[in-house]
Amino acid sequence: MPIETKPKAKTLEEQPTQKRVFAQDRILIHDLYKLNVSTMLKNISWTEQPDYVKIEHCHFFHTIDSDGKIQVTSTAVGGHYHEMEVVQMPDGAAMVKCKGKPMRSGKVKVRGVWKKASVIYDEEDDHTHEVQYISSCEIKPRINNTEALRVISAEASKTAALPDIEIR
Repeated sequence: MPIETKPKAKTLEEQPTQKRVFAQDRILIHDLYKLNVSTMLKNISWTEQPDYVKIEHCHFFHTIDSDGKIQVTSTAVGGHYHEMEVVQMPDGAAMVKCKGKPMRSGKVKVRGVWKKASVIYDEEDDHTHEVQYISSCEIKPRINNTEALRVISAEASKTAALPDIEIR
């Protein structure tokens, strides 16, 4: 049976050079898209019997939020949103597509536990939207103010618990 040996450590000259990236210098690309006007079905019934009205509406889609987190859904309008698909092209451009039926935030049972999830907004409504590019911009991610966090934490630790009050 062969004996495994650890790979020999590379000398300083053999190691690839790396450029340091500082959090403050990081630049993120934000793209804004409009989901063009489409007609949705809005149930305006007050009873169990559905009463649908056609309403024109549109949404917007931001590829990242203000913290730099990648977004996967459009903004909500009319009680629903759409899941979005972003495909990066080799030339750096992106193709954005509205994936399908309108969705809403709901709960589903997974192994006996209720979990927050996207659920279909209305079985009768299956509209989608054409996507139009609006603009792009470079943003710097927000940086936590450590001094402010330290002061808030110190103030919170000073707060005493309320004394027990006996009611007669």
